[in-house]
Amino acid sequence: MQVKNNKIEIRTCESSSTILPEYVGETFHIYNGRKFVPVFIKKEMVGYKLGSFISTRSTSKLLSFIFSVIFKWVKKYILLVIGQVIA
Repeated sequence: MQVKNNKIEIRTCESSSTILPEYVGETFHIYNGRKFVPVFIKKEMVGYKLGSFISTRSTSKLLSFIFSVIFKWVKKYILLVIGQVIA
């Protein structure tokens, strides 16, 4: 727990903890497996788990590029096959 500018910042690795009404207005730093992600608790979040407001997985730019290239190739191949079947 750290105190900055009269605000309490709580660091936790427990993403399975339930948000209680006493937590409203506080900032939690929740560990997502790589770094601590700050989450400001609002009234609408009460009753949910802390982990439902952080992302634990990220997409790779290389992986998304590879998928786009494969998709374009498959699309071009399908159009070629359909063109041969119709003709």
